[in-house]
Amino acid sequence: MATYCTQADLERRAHPSNVARWADDDGDGVLSTAEAANITACIERAEAIINAKLGRRYSVPFSQVPDIIREIAVDLATFYLAERRGFVSTGQGLQAASIADAYQEAMRLLDAIAEGRVYIGVGEAAEPIESTTQQVEPTFSRMPVDKSTGQN
Repeated sequence: MATYCTQADLERRAHPSNVARWADDDGDGVLSTAEAANITACIERAEAIINAKLGRRYSVPFSQVPDIIREIAVDLATFYLAERRGFVSTGQGLQAASIADAYQEAMRLLDAIAEGRVYIGVGEAAEPIESTTQQVEPTFSRMPVDKSTGQN
């Protein structure tokens, strides 16, 4: 199984100091093995969400990770890691609003992929899953007018 993203991916997105700070439970500035595992846990959580949302359409976990899936995993894992510390950052890299916005967009994109509205470059493009909403075109007709009163 390929890992959807790595700690280095998170550091590129959010800055290494933020990733370390969000994982550092005792605040000593050094990540212990257990604290480094916090990063891994957030990456695994992101992968689990991706697999759960896309498992009906694709064979997951992906053996070759499409670029868009890697980007989604980074957005989700960054959100989960920052969430551990209330989104407080060192002022470098992403800010709380952009982390939350990226998370929301990643979730919307996962839904679109799962519904077949977005092709990710894996397998054949599939027919979109039927939506539960139905668009109905309005129809108009004229009511006869009573010539004696001029009303419908």
